Amino acid sequence: MAYANTLGVNLCHGWTWSNKICDDGELLVLNIRRKSASLRWCLSKSRKLIPLASTPIMHLRMGAAIAARKKRQLIYWREQGIVGYDLTAKKEELLVALDKNWFRAGQFWLDESEDVLYFIREKYIPSWDAILGVLKKSGKSPGFKVNYSLLAYSFEEAKSRTIIDFHGSIPSVLADTRAGLVYYWSKRKIIIADLHSGRVKKTVPELEIVKLARLPSGNILVWGFHADIAYQIDSAGRRKATTFRGMFPAYSPDGKGCVYWKRDGRLVLAGAAKKPECVLSLNAFKEDSWTGLQPLAWSPRGKYFAIMLNTPDITGRPKISLLVFDPRSKTASLRAQNITDFVWL
Repeated sequence: MAYANTLGVNLCHGWTWSNKICDDGELLVLNIRRKSASLRWCLSKSRKLIPLASTPIMHLRMGAAIAARKKRQLIYWREQGIVGYDLTAKKEELLVALDKNWFRAGQFWLDESEDVLYFIREKYIPSWDAILGVLKKSGKSPGFKVNYSLLAYSFEEAKSRTIIDFHGSIPSVLADTRAGLVYYWSKRKIIIADLHSGRVKKTVPELEIVKLARLPSGNILVWGFHADIAYQIDSAGRRKATTFRGMFPAYSPDGKGCVYWKRDGRLVLAGAAKKPECVLSLNAFKEDSWTGLQPLAWSPRGKYFAIMLNTPDITGRPKISLLVFDPRSKTASLRAQNITDFVWL
């Protein structure tokens, strides 16, 4: 299967293309409808997309979705607010409705019991009503700013509360629900706070713009988005050295595998028992192309990992493809195309 010519990628030595069907969890993808400018969540069976019985989504919010596997529920942001789609009853339920200001939401986390949903809320100042009013009168968009906040939604109480108001743009936020902590980079420092109260417990100086990832050990991996730096911090803010050099690390559920991007457009798989190996490389990779790379995600039991690639079709137009990799057989398969997001269930 010569996917390389159409996807703009090459598999590295030892890896091959396959049509194998995954046997570890299901994939839910946000598919672009060709007949209208809308999006719809679909259940992906092999390369067949089965639309969920819900109304199409008109506005895109990439990364604003999470699967509650115990509840068999897909939670995502859409025009009405944050909704939960019950995959058994096949219907949507509005969890957090839009207020008079409207809002957008993203970066979802669930606690271990799936009783509390944590999410980042984007609030516009002035309100959307005021912005739209100026647009209607003058045809020009007024100046505005966006405030970011961390909120918690309780399924039992059916209401949400604000934990932290960040008062500005936050490049990286990580909620560690197991430890009950939240880490975020703001104003040249990494802040460690209590996840339930928002009370600051420790700060770590950091001048560079960084991203955060939770390690299997419980420590937090800090890596530079623009600068090639990396180190670990623990819950007390103590720094530790790391051998990691890459971007967007994703660790398998058992903590034994890690897949990440290198800044030269290569996808790398590392494990505790073997040296890092190249899985895939991007053709025509430019020096600044790494800023458009997407994070990866492992299947529930860690048998597979999946990525979205923004690759051109035969006409040269961009098309986002979903690839699934099987580390055991060292095979890759094209699962879906023309999508905007995906979630493992």
